[in-house]
Amino acid sequence: PDLEGIYELEPDLIIISGRQADFYEDLSEIAPTISVAIDNSKYIESIKSNISTLADIFEVEEKANELISEIDSKAKEVSEEVQREAEGKKSLVILANDGNISAYGPGSRFALVDALGFEAVDDTLDNSTHGQSIGYEYISEKNPDYIFVIDRSTAVGTEGASSAKQSLENDLVKSTNAYKEGNIIYLDSTYWYLAGGGVNSLQAMIDEVYTAVK
Repeated sequence: PDLEGIYELEPDLIIISGRQADFYEDLSEIAPTISVAIDNSKYIESIKSNISTLADIFEVEEKANELISEIDSKAKEVSEEVQREAEGKKSLVILANDGNISAYGPGSRFALVDALGFEAVDDTLDNSTHGQSIGYEYISEKNPDYIFVIDRSTAVGTEGASSAKQSLENDLVKSTNAYKEGNIIYLDSTYWYLAGGGVNSLQAMIDEVYTAVK
């Protein structure tokens, strides 16, 4: 962030997310600063907490309570559907980037899948921001029942990049239960990669998981 430019704006409050965490102290010297970074280990609860915090600051508590009730209701409905339709089945969340793929385990930046009741096919995966680089052999070996795909190239508009669908639907991936049962779900990367953690994006993301099991 342009600290000098922010100082010149004379803000009364600065709101940051995870990407600005290293600048918290510098920004706090300019104005009171709060973080709305997501705690992936408590994904939905963390977002609800942020909603309440901001609602208190801007005095829109009633509206926030309505939104939180909507989120709770939607999440409960989807969790129950996952329990009915996908109990005992394993999932894998991957980020595709022009032919390269990274996998994400429980508690990662895409932890909403776990929060809604899916069991990970591999709970030892790296939970770093960039995930753990894997190959197609890994997907075939782990044989997930559901594969959730976020296409980074689509999200950032990489010109000439191959699509996730082109890269993934090869013989190795086609050997998985996920492919055979039609359970490879291409998620909206705008929400999942760029805008996760907001009220509207969370509700849209929950809907996408619901569609996957409905």
